[in-house]
Amino acid sequence: MAFFRGPNIVRDGLVFAWDGMSPRSWDGSSSTHTDLIEKKTGTKTGANSITRNGNHVDFNGGGTRNCYISFPSSNITVPTGNTGTWMWAHYFEDAGNIDHPNFGKETGNGWNGIDGFVFGTGWGTDGPRWGIAGTAHTVYATLGSSTGDYRGNVWQIYCVTYERNSSTGLKTYLHDSNGQRKVDERATSDVAIGSNSNALHIGATNSRGGNWNGLMDFVLMYSTALSQEEIFQNFNAFKGRFGL
Repeated sequence: MAFFRGPNIVRDGLVFAWDGMSPRSWDGSSSTHTDLIEKKTGTKTGANSITRNGNHVDFNGGGTRNCYISFPSSNITVPTGNTGTWMWAHYFEDAGNIDHPNFGKETGNGWNGIDGFVFGTGWGTDGPRWGIAGTAHTVYATLGSSTGDYRGNVWQIYCVTYERNSSTGLKTYLHDSNGQRKVDERATSDVAIGSNSNALHIGATNSRGGNWNGLMDFVLMYSTALSQEEIFQNFNAFKGRFGL
């Protein structure tokens, strides 16, 4: 496995890793992208471009499904069952009245992640939406909410953990210019993270029409629910890459 600048991240339970700045994951110009765990490939889809912008990956979304990366279900392993963790770094740029999914692998047509999961920003600047195992979660109502935690045009590293049927089963962590912290914790229902045969989309999702617009450097997925200590280890490994 080779990440850009080789961060010392937690490896136990890591089932999927895409790093658009690593030559082993993407050469910076072709339509082929590689999962660093299973070494299998996905394809850039859509008319618009995904490019390297300095030391980061730029999704030139700007509309409905205009660019994203699609990994066939047969080529990857993603979290299923009772626990999971998803971590990514993004720089959100509003593309107007569309949804802005970071990534997803699900069925249905909402922000609830039926048979899987979906993460992103809602319509326009509606704020973060996490959908896991058939339940939609609104962490903040809008971009730039009164807490100041979810913001546009800045680098933010998010990590979300899921444990089935727990009063504290869904936790959201954030590292940005305000440091690293847990920003949300809530109960989960007695439902496992399901599976489906749809492709994993990075920069889009299976059921929402819009796509990601802005920068997004990496996506990590674990079959376990990482501890806060492990999450902060990952944050510390990556933060220098984003000037944090």
